Amino acid sequence: MKHKTTAALGLLVLANAGLWASYLHRSEKVPTPPLPVAATPPVAPAPTPPPSPPPPEFVKVWPQLQCDDPVRFAANLRRAGAPESTVRLLVSGMLRERYLARQRELFGAGGPAPSGLAAAASESREKLASLRALAREQQELLRGLFGNDEGETAARERQRRQYGVLPDGKLDQLDAVQADYDEMAAEISGNAGGLLLPTEREALDLLEQERRKDIAAILTPAELEQFDLQASPAARALRSRLAGFAPTEAEFRAIFGLQRAFDERFAHRGGGFDEGRIRERRAAEQELEAKLLAALGEARFAEYRKQQDNGYRLAVRIAERFGLPAQRAGAVYALAQDAQARLQVLRSDRALAPEAALQALAGLARETNEKLGALLGAEGADAYKQTSGGAWLRTMDRVVRPASSVATVMNSAGPVAAGAAASSAVAATPAAAGASPAPDPVGSPAPMAAPSPPAAGL
Repeated sequence: MKHKTTAALGLLVLANAGLWASYLHRSEKVPTPPLPVAATPPVAPAPTPPPSPPPPEFVKVWPQLQCDDPVRFAANLRRAGAPESTVRLLVSGMLRERYLARQRELFGAGGPAPSGLAAAASESREKLASLRALAREQQELLRGLFGNDEGETAARERQRRQYGVLPDGKLDQLDAVQADYDEMAAEISGNAGGLLLPTEREALDLLEQERRKDIAAILTPAELEQFDLQASPAARALRSRLAGFAPTEAEFRAIFGLQRAFDERFAHRGGGFDEGRIRERRAAEQELEAKLLAALGEARFAEYRKQQDNGYRLAVRIAERFGLPAQRAGAVYALAQDAQARLQVLRSDRALAPEAALQALAGLARETNEKLGALLGAEGADAYKQTSGGAWLRTMDRVVRPASSVATVMNSAGPVAAGAAASSAVAATPAAAGASPAPDPVGSPAPMAAPSPPAAGL
């Protein structure tokens, strides 16, 4: 059975080559048919003889070409005049056979393929590492014999896009480290069944710390800094968040440095809810925003805040969905900021009579809904109000809607009871805007809405 597949493939390739050569040889010797003579009666053409079998020489030569050493095997094929593409095909087939044989040896003939293992035990991880080492060794051998093919060149370009411009050896090392830790993280997450316990969260934190150490051991300090800016999970997440903001390189570096310091401070996954920790985080968020304002300047910081606002991003998608000018989303954002600021004034004005406050709230709701409809259209405005970004407006509508009931209370129970109802409604409106909204119909997750722009911290 040794070299069975490679031998069959080689015979097939060479047989096809022999048939083609035989065909060309015959076609060169076919004589030109004579011109027909008018006096001669037509004669039925002779049947075309079947093609001659391929020459048997390659069958005799094949055993002499085979060799256990891939380098000598390639040299034998080249001396025999085989095309380079054929040499590569046959040598790759030999190496593939060895890889599959090693895979069967490690995991068994009926076991799952290593790529299909969702969660590998520690012993399996060692086996997978052994297979990856064999694959890297074979790739290096092929690269030495044939250079980079198109697929390998594309893979190298992918590595450079992901990790930066680094030596090939370091790119391969980073790929191996990332694959190892991804497998271990998958094992923990797979065993958790979708419900991570505090100990499992701590294990994932520890894995990320060890991943970081291994990556730092491969790279120089300058390379590590560039890796962090380009390939770290924090950098990728931040680039996604800042896509609409389109920061310059200097702006991204400034935001990344401040955000990374904040994230590292509050990176622990476990611990549950701690009031002291929550207050500390809120204070840190305010400090972070002050530093971002100083780093970006007032105008760019305002644009940054707008791009981070969930309501604005949803308004952008709604405007695109209904074919509206992109500037409408910015106008919706400004409308939301103004309306929520006026809501806060109503809530904090203790001198305003409750009935007057309710009337002012009703007028604000009516004005806001009219402006929103003018910006997004009736269908777009309704879609916006059903998203998490429009939760504050839904809450205001719910409070204003029973205004007629308040008037009824005034007639039946007197202005004191009506005033209490109105005061309670106005006071509750801005706070209630932080309630959990319904899922967004436009397809984005529905985070908690806030009466003011979200904090910069993740």
